[in-house]
Parts: sequence; structure tokens; C-alpha cells
Amino acid sequence: QTGKVIAISQGHTNAIEAVAWWPDGTELASASDDGIIRIWAMPDGIPIAQLQGHHSGANAVAWSPDGTMIASAGWDNTVRVWMRNSGKQRFMLTGHEGRVWMVAWHPSQPIIASVSRDGTVRTWDAYSGQGLQIYETHAYVDLESLAWSADGTQIAAGGDDGLVRVWDAASAEIVQVMEGHGRHIWGLAWSSTDLISGSYYDGSMRVWDTTTGEQ
Repeated sequence: QTGKVIAISQGHTNAIEAVAWWPDGTELASASDDGIIRIWAMPDGIPIAQLQGHHSGANAVAWSPDGTMIASAGWDNTVRVWMRNSGKQRFMLTGHEGRVWMVAWHPSQPIIASVSRDGTVRTWDAYSGQGLQIYETHAYVDLESLAWSADGTQIAAGGDDGLVRVWDAASAEIVQVMEGHGRHIWGLAWSSTDLISGSYYDGSMRVWDTTTGEQ
């Protein structure tokens, strides 16, 4: 409420690309270009674990909804799944042919989605490590951002071509393509009805009606 800094956590040796809160807010995970995922006890910012496995930088980190697992994305084209309690790697998920920029958990099922420079979105079973679906763009595009709809029936991804694509999660068919940004869409967030996209290229934030595809 004061806006003052309450903790400064240091330990990474390169840029921090992403952070994510544990569901109850008592821990924070960070992903860095040093390839390490670090876990911090909050609010003091005390380091309690480091997860090592990526062969190069880590771009993203996300907690499972129940807080038992962590997914991370890396420059090494992999998604890693970690157990929170032990800090051990559960799975290394391979299949992407380019850097994996982001990961996101299904809101109610043990499914991870990942988005990559190879122009695809992939989903994975977090319990078995098996690949589930591949969502194609049918274009040469670097997909950079990712979000599930609130009910988990759709997946959206933003690319360096300035388009937001929405797929039906079950059929993997594209149901909407939304155009408005000039290029690179680095952020997506889905409310119960609308999708918000943000682009560093044109400096804008746009709100889309995903039923009609209109802004």
C-alpha cells in the first residue's frame, strides 16, 4: 500500500525474463537468461531453490494451478516440468524446433501449452509428459505470446506478424485471426469474455471480442 520496495532478491547472473507467483502468494519463481529457475520465499525474497536443466536461457515460468508443479520454457527448444517439493525435473518435453517463448497451464486440467519460434503452439499432458496437440499457423511466423481462455476451450497466441490467432483447443482449428498490431505481440491476457493483447512494436494495447474478432 505504500509503494515501497519490500525485498530485493539477487542470485541470477543474467537478465530475468519472467516471474510467476505461487498460487497462495508465498513464493515467487523467476526465469533467467542464465538458464536457471529460482524460487524465492516471499515477502523477504530469500532464495529457497534453484532448478537447473535448460542448456541455455530460460524465457518463461508458470506454476500449475494447484502449485505442485512448475513449467519453464527455454532457448534450448524445450519445456521442462519440475516438482515444487523436491525441485527435481519431472519431464523434459521436446518437439518444438525453435526457442520456446512462453508456457501456460490449462485453468482446470493438468495440461501445459507452449508457444515457439517455430510457429506452433503445442499442448502436453503434465502427468505423463506426452504431447497432445499441435496448433499450426500455416504461416512463417514467430509465435511469442500465449493465453488460455477462462474455460480452457480456446488458446490464443500472438506473433511477430502482428496477428492474434485463436484456436479451438479440442479440434486445433483456427477460429479467429485478429489483426491490428503492426508487429510483435509480447503479451496476452484473457478475461472471462475478452482478450487483451499488447505490442512493444507499436506501443499499443488492444481489447478484442473473441466471439466476433472485433476490437
